[in-house]
Amino acid sequence: MGFSGLTTYIEKIERNKLTKAVLRAYTYDKRHKELLPYDITRFEIKLQAKYFNKHGFSIESIEKTLDRYHVMYFENLLEKYTIMTIYDKYKTVQKREICRLGLEQYRIYADMDYISDFIDLILNVTDSDAYLLA
Repeated sequence: MGFSGLTTYIEKIERNKLTKAVLRAYTYDKRHKELLPYDITRFEIKLQAKYFNKHGFSIESIEKTLDRYHVMYFENLLEKYTIMTIYDKYKTVQKREICRLGLEQYRIYADMDYISDFIDLILNVTDSDAYLLA
């Protein structure tokens, strides 16, 4: 990424196991990376090449993998910080706590139709398509 000092990885993966990781989730300061005049933080879930070598391009497998993450959006910062304070009291948060805390209402889901269309597009690129992009 080039801005590793500004990147915060969500998972704690031991350094000797990084090359075996099949997915990574991280945030970074997009303003700094793109030299933008406003604050914006980007969150990414990246399925590495090793993921596709192991699982293929199965939409069901991708959806199951992405479902492990509960990405949430809050319109109100006070509400966000209140939820974060409650959330931080847990050592680990299980699905039952997510339901009990009412966090499902904030959850954002990946658009699996968009992902499926993108994979279909990539898998059906021809040599002539690649020539047009060059």
